[in-house]
Amino acid sequence: MVARADVQALAGESAEPAISLREWVKLAEAALSHHTGPYRSAADLVLDERRRRLGEVDAHSGR
Repeated sequence: MVARADVQALAGESAEPAISLREWVKLAEAALSHHTGPYRSAADLVLDERRRRLGEVDAHSGR
C-alpha cells in the first residue's frame, strides 16, 4: 500500500490536481451520454459468458 503523500511526491508538480467525485461522475455521465445502442455492463458480459459455457457443457453431456 502506498501512502497518498508518497504518490504525490513521486508525481511532482506536473501532476494533475485530483478531481472530486462529483466532477468524476459528470465526466463519466458525459462519456456515456454519447453511447449509442443498449448499454452493456461488465456483469452482463460475465453472465453471457457463463450462459455460453453452460450451453457447451450441456451439449457435451448430451442434454
